Amino acid sequence: MAATARYAIGSEVHCSDGACGSLRRVVVDPIAQCVTHLVVGPGSDGDKLVPVELVDDLAEATALTCDRAAFDKLEPAEEHRFLQGREGGLGYNPAQIMMWPYFGPGVAMAGQLSAPVFAPSPYDPRPPAEERVPAGEVQIHRGDRVEAIDGETGRVHGLVVDEADHAVTHVLLAEGHLWGKKTVAVPISQVSRAEGTIRVGLSKEQLKELPDAEAGADG
Repeated sequence: MAATARYAIGSEVHCSDGACGSLRRVVVDPIAQCVTHLVVGPGSDGDKLVPVELVDDLAEATALTCDRAAFDKLEPAEEHRFLQGREGGLGYNPAQIMMWPYFGPGVAMAGQLSAPVFAPSPYDPRPPAEERVPAGEVQIHRGDRVEAIDGETGRVHGLVVDEADHAVTHVLLAEGHLWGKKTVAVPISQVSRAEGTIRVGLSKEQLKELPDAEAGADG
């Protein structure tokens, strides 16, 4: 992807059988440094997430290879599932970008985990990964409610993605309890989705004992 923005924000978007809206923003994978989806709207039921694989590269304007019926069945572009854009985003300004909540492994995560910015550190707050799942196959979203084996315990903050093969190894869980607030990395093997809820195969006490993913970020 070149430094110049490939997709023109504000341009009209057409399905194979007519106009379907305008290009409002792009969705960027911060690990792979590429645009994965277009945010197109407003439709009758809000903005839609359009995979770039549906863009007709041979067309002069922004055209999709799907028809309007297929477009209407695409996932909604729910802003809370994404991180805010930042400077230097593939030629777009921050207001034109939404970022997947992907964080790289092997380094402490700086600040308040508001964006995937990392500070080099020998500290690795993650338990060993026993399983790896391709990022595109993980149906876990930022903001999803999380339940431990003994009750609700927090929300999904993001995913830890290996830069080498783009596989998810851990889910970042933002907790908030009387014993304090912290973000912990839970191995993907311990996480499942059922009836709209993310379930973790650990107790609240076990989650409490996991190290803080932000610890060491300033060291």
